[in-house]
Amino acid sequence: MTEFLYFEPLLDAIRNGYPGRDVHFGLWNCNPPNLTFSAAQENLTREVVSRLGITKGERVLDLGCGVGGTMKWINSHFTNVHITGINSSIQQLEICKELVPIAGNSIDLRLGDACKFKHEQTFDKIVCLEAMFHFDSRRECLQRMYTALRPGGTFVGTDILFTRGNIPEGDFDDLIKTLQFGYGPWPQPELSVDELVAMLSCCGFIDVSCTEVTKETISTHEFTAPRGLAWDDATTKDSEPLLGAACALRTLHHQKALSYVLVSATRPVSSSAEPMELQV
Repeated sequence: MTEFLYFEPLLDAIRNGYPGRDVHFGLWNCNPPNLTFSAAQENLTREVVSRLGITKGERVLDLGCGVGGTMKWINSHFTNVHITGINSSIQQLEICKELVPIAGNSIDLRLGDACKFKHEQTFDKIVCLEAMFHFDSRRECLQRMYTALRPGGTFVGTDILFTRGNIPEGDFDDLIKTLQFGYGPWPQPELSVDELVAMLSCCGFIDVSCTEVTKETISTHEFTAPRGLAWDDATTKDSEPLLGAACALRTLHHQKALSYVLVSATRPVSSSAEPMELQV
């Protein structure tokens, strides 16, 4: 099963008492945008979960649950919900085991592949926060989520998409390689918002929405990449892959080659139609 290089420092920190469980961008959509990084991360979690519209008694799946930040939020803010977390990392799931269900909730943790996971019952809501780009196939993952949702159920998540924009071809390719080396796997980095919307629609989803919050997430790099250090000055091949990846991600964001999107979609109540073939 997959272990991610960039999770290792966080796992060590958690084992040594660090309380944070969010491993994603921050959302600075407030005025003034004066949040700390951890508060901005929590703000993104809050925004994503609020779009799910969770109600009492529902079954919620967190696909690619990481070390449990989103599950912790749901567990703390809702009652009598059944939370399932699926992840491909044994180490991350071990951290998730520290979560204690409260207020009539239940938490079920499973080791599994996001593109192949099995489910005995359908879910009312599925959340996938900043994980889809790591999966072997977005299309297969989305199709699996569609099947796992009950008719009328909702999927909400976030995704990071790249397009070449005005970046010279050679530089773009090097930036992506640097990103993949430290933050990989990242099998399909190049994808437009329109292509993602088409992919969701072809899987059978309706009410598809991709809301760009790219500008509201860019402050993340003030905390994750050293100021004044260019990506091509960072060591990217051997000793500092995480540093290189952080600087590459910042460069792609600043050069408007990165789109950060909040994604939502619904499985129709009447959903007998077969998914369409998608040409990308």
